[in-house]
Amino acid sequence: MSIKASIYHLTHYLYDRAVTIGPQLIRLRPAPHSRTKILSFSLEVNPQPHFLNHQQDPYGNWLARYVFPDPVRELKIEVQLTADLTVYNPFDFFIEETALEWPFSYPAEFTDDLQIYLRKEGSGPLLKKWLNSIGHQPKPTVDFLVEINQRIASEIRYVIRMEPGVQSMGTEPLTRRLVVPERGNGMRLDRLLNAFFKDWSRSELVKGIKKGLVTDDTGRVLRPSSVVRGGMTLHIGIPGIAPTEPPPPYPEIVFEDDRLVVVNKPSRMMAHPAGSQFVWSLIGLSRTRWPEAEMDLCHRLDRDTSGLLVLTKDKDANQYIKRAFKEGLVRKEYLAICKGQISWE
Repeated sequence: MSIKASIYHLTHYLYDRAVTIGPQLIRLRPAPHSRTKILSFSLEVNPQPHFLNHQQDPYGNWLARYVFPDPVRELKIEVQLTADLTVYNPFDFFIEETALEWPFSYPAEFTDDLQIYLRKEGSGPLLKKWLNSIGHQPKPTVDFLVEINQRIASEIRYVIRMEPGVQSMGTEPLTRRLVVPERGNGMRLDRLLNAFFKDWSRSELVKGIKKGLVTDDTGRVLRPSSVVRGGMTLHIGIPGIAPTEPPPPYPEIVFEDDRLVVVNKPSRMMAHPAGSQFVWSLIGLSRTRWPEAEMDLCHRLDRDTSGLLVLTKDKDANQYIKRAFKEGLVRKEYLAICKGQISWE
């Protein structure tokens, strides 16, 4: 008795402005050599207009190549498939006499045809260790294949996630963290964000909130009319306000203890964010690196200036160091590299 299974797959990208995207290669059509019988298949891509070409790669897999001539505000890919999951015998194949025993070599006349399958890629330390554990003593090829499959089944762990929604591959979505100040207590969410991000219109912020891109610490999706409280932490995923790329490496740490961190800020890195558009700054990277601490800067350097910056992990230490700077108890030295002849007049 066979089982019929239906699969619905949706990939949907939304952009905050019209963007130009390159050709999209979509590999969601079942391969023609698959043993599973496909009863129905449909692929729908939006927006229109677009140009479509069907191709096959060297391995026989189907490719759908979409070209969008105009800037788009979204990319939506929908696939519906029904498969007949009939049980079949996995040993229903034959082996050439030259390959009955493993290891074996392919005949020379097949070298060019099999080149893409025999090309080796780099192996990491775990894969190398696993490959080295496989014995190379001669044995029947079918027995070798069965042993390899048994080892993979017992030694490779699979994680099956049954919950619906967007799945992440071990990484959290990039968001911007905002702690509501006391003066924001009791405000509507859309009004609060509009007060913080003045370069953004309230209607733009409302659109982002309605898409579910603002949550609280519990993961609850907030509405534009949600009332916020002082001390509440918001996680904002609106593109442009939230980061659009992973953080850069953290700068060199010159000194660290329980209350202080001294880092060597590179040129072109901002010490503190400016404006409503998100950029990775030193203070943002520090708060991401030490989320439990009250990270704050004691002084600043211009974006193009490299040098040592002092950060603190609590408010008392921050006030102490800032007071030391103000009272002249900390000596600063600047080194300038000049080109050409300097007039001292």
